[in-house]
Amino acid sequence: MNKFDLVIITELAYRKLKSDGVMSSNKLSAYKTMGFRASLKYFENIGDMIVDKEILRKFLESQYEIYKDDKKQKWRWQLIKRSTELLIYFAATGRVDLPPQRKWTKRDCKLYVEPLPEQLSNNDNIYGLVWRTRNALKAFGYADGTIKYYDLSGFAKILTAHEEAETEIYSEKLSVGLVLAARGLVETGSHHKSQAIRKTVSLVDEFHRYGTITPSALSPFNLELPNPGFEALIEEYANDAQLSGKSNEITGDHHFKWWYE
Repeated sequence: MNKFDLVIITELAYRKLKSDGVMSSNKLSAYKTMGFRASLKYFENIGDMIVDKEILRKFLESQYEIYKDDKKQKWRWQLIKRSTELLIYFAATGRVDLPPQRKWTKRDCKLYVEPLPEQLSNNDNIYGLVWRTRNALKAFGYADGTIKYYDLSGFAKILTAHEEAETEIYSEKLSVGLVLAARGLVETGSHHKSQAIRKTVSLVDEFHRYGTITPSALSPFNLELPNPGFEALIEEYANDAQLSGKSNEITGDHHFKWWYE
């Protein structure tokens, strides 16, 4: 990856912004004194002004961790993020007409990062599997709002569960655990979230088994049993919950009811 001198790129980008007149003088001043200066001071303290795209991305990750929970300083984070992204864009293109950037929360979520070729080609890799399942769902013409609903309440939770288990191999047991945990949300009135995780778990499992999906409505819980593999996993999960003290009232039969209720 091409590296560049941050001091030189910052000066050239600032001159280009000024000459092109793409922002007001007040905004330009803010970029210079608070946006660009933040990255310059950071790398000056490190003692190395030679950077590349990935180095600046890591700088932004560190800044995000500093400001993400401080609502009063949100404007500062936005300024640092935008100005640093502009430097990355300028270094690659020589232009300052930076297009809209994805929200950092999305950029940070692996759901929105295309898997590597080897992950996509491995049917058991959870990142490739979720990516291909999600694309298959989009191919059916679902609206962006519907896809977002499944992203936040389903697909992202599946990836997080596998990350926390430190595995990239698709696990039916982890998926079953998500559904059973989400079922408890019904008691708090969050029935829609329970439905979302049920649906996405069902879609991912179907795509893993058959390489295709049928995005039809979920069957009522009390009309049919799960496939034998999921049935055994539900019973195993229920027994583990009882033995570990996670649940003192759930039996295998009750868990079957939860899955289909």
